[in-house]
Amino acid sequence: MKLADITLDQKSRTTRADLAQRVLAGEVYVARGGLQSLGVMDRMVAASLKGIARSVGQDAADDASREGFQHIHHRVAPGDVPKMTDAVYEEITPIAPELLRTIMQGMFPGIRNFYFEEKPNVRFHIP
Repeated sequence: MKLADITLDQKSRTTRADLAQRVLAGEVYVARGGLQSLGVMDRMVAASLKGIARSVGQDAADDASREGFQHIHHRVAPGDVPKMTDAVYEEITPIAPELLRTIMQGMFPGIRNFYFEEKPNVRFHIP
């Protein structure tokens, strides 16, 4: 298996013409900062924070925004994680098609059709 980094700036668009075939052949690519470069990260974070605030409170959302999602277990009780995850699903699901279209077109120039899960997987892994 080959592992490589890929950048998602406009200059590299032409060099990604065969990327889909290479991925299907087993190559693995890491798009460091890819979601940010494609302009979808902020929307994903905002939707996640909205779900957290709605389900377990604004204080938890503020902490996640300030300290990072990796520390959510310091604010949210283990029994509330399923409720929080469901609320984040409800926020992400309606915007997922648009976000995924942006990601796919940014990664694979010229792509027209692709498949995705209607309900994205949002997972909070509590240590």
